[in-house]
Amino acid sequence: MLTTTIRVQVAGSIKEYPAMIAEFGDYLAAGGEVVSLHEAQRQAREFFRPTTSDAWRALTFWATLDESGLAYHIEINRRGTWQIQGAAPLPGPGNVQEVYVA
Repeated sequence: MLTTTIRVQVAGSIKEYPAMIAEFGDYLAAGGEVVSLHEAQRQAREFFRPTTSDAWRALTFWATLDESGLAYHIEINRRGTWQIQGAAPLPGPGNVQEVYVA
């Protein structure tokens, strides 16, 4: 199966993430919001703090991490560790900045 990816320059190296454009569009159409990484971590801490149940492994958010014009689909676990699951361009003209040319 062919997976479309988005390449981003991170700390001097090129990272490749799955493109989740359709998923991001559905999320926005359903009234979802894009938050900062700081806000996503705060919300995750607030959610996990009162519960000791292991039923919830992690929470997912669409967040901005940089000025690339991309929204990143991130997963934050109860320890506060986060991992990027995919990326999609933010809506609006000219939001995505080219950072890598093959």
